[in-house]
Amino acid sequence: MSEAGDPTRKYFDIRNAVGQFLPLPPLPLPQPKPKMSVGPITMHFACDLEGIIRTSGRASVASVYPLSFEDVNHGHGLMAYMTNITFRTANPAVLKVPGLRDRGYIYVDEVYKGILSRMDNVFEILLHIKQGSALTILVENQGRVSVGPGTLDRKGIISDVTLGERVLTHWLMLPIPTDVDRVVIESPNITALSDSHHNTAGLGVYVAMFTLLVSAPRDTFLKLDGWTKGFAFLNGRPLGRYWPEQGPQVTLYVPSVYFQQHNTVVVIEQEEAPCGPSQSCSISFVSEPQINGPVPENIKQLEILRHRRVARGTVQATVEA
Repeated sequence: MSEAGDPTRKYFDIRNAVGQFLPLPPLPLPQPKPKMSVGPITMHFACDLEGIIRTSGRASVASVYPLSFEDVNHGHGLMAYMTNITFRTANPAVLKVPGLRDRGYIYVDEVYKGILSRMDNVFEILLHIKQGSALTILVENQGRVSVGPGTLDRKGIISDVTLGERVLTHWLMLPIPTDVDRVVIESPNITALSDSHHNTAGLGVYVAMFTLLVSAPRDTFLKLDGWTKGFAFLNGRPLGRYWPEQGPQVTLYVPSVYFQQHNTVVVIEQEEAPCGPSQSCSISFVSEPQINGPVPENIKQLEILRHRRVARGTVQATVEA
């Protein structure tokens, strides 16, 4: 069955195989449920990372050295690590975060500078930075392994951070709440939604309110053409994380029961929103899922190597048996 509960081709293949040996029940075959399309819906910029920090409603945790997600009792999602540069440094200088788990977004004086990534083995970045600058590293926990030796995998920043040759100290850790969509919408500190020019690079929260013009909503799929990486919410319910450029999943399943007559959709874009002067800044709900989209070439090669290792392991086990 699919994520929407619809029968797939494999269901019918298995049913036909079983029918060659056993009688099948005299029941009608299951049919896919009808879906709906809505949109495109224009999104409106609500706030950036600094706005989330101001409105999070969570107290920051102070420590001389960085603390992990587990140290501050933060299970998943995002956490901001903040410190000030108190010494004269080379400009530019190399920032190194070898203990990053898993993805880090670098800001200097509230300006987005770039990405570090455990997955891509990138743990350092060259920064234009000076004494007195504010450094923020927004860290994303990209998930945990549930079995095997990788289960003890702390998240956040789990070792020293250096700038040039100096270890950076005196950090503030601010866990970003999992209901950040509600916090942003309800905060009196967030300005009214508008389409005024803003920096589309780095984290941004985008909101749209729309009325559903059907009396009986149907299941659908959220599609974020042009968006890069982030989280999506509908009426306070998390729809999941999106990363269409990485693939292969492009759409997010949305059950019909999540809709109301008047709806609010929130997109928390982490990297780059398609909301420049000549871009649409929109999302759509579509009737067809896309879960087998293209993937980057390096991901294809990793999958090929993984399948080869599995095959070699199977052959080795057969020989030893």
